[in-house]
Amino acid sequence: MKYLKDCPEPGMGTWYFEIDSDGIAYRQIVIQDDGTYIASNRKHEQYHFLLAEKAIDDTEPYYTQITKKRV
Repeated sequence: MKYLKDCPEPGMGTWYFEIDSDGIAYRQIVIQDDGTYIASNRKHEQYHFLLAEKAIDDTEPYYTQITKKRV
């Protein structure tokens, strides 16, 4: 498994992904700027179960590879 971090745009929080070698996301969490979060294993009122809908290309420059310990 690989672990990625992304900060898409100001105000969108910090996104964390756990992906396999094909880029399929198994877990995802978004920590909002106000400290609240949306997790792929807990139903959210607006986003339901937030999880990437397509494979993630971890070679894209906006992803930072991190260790599992930092997730």
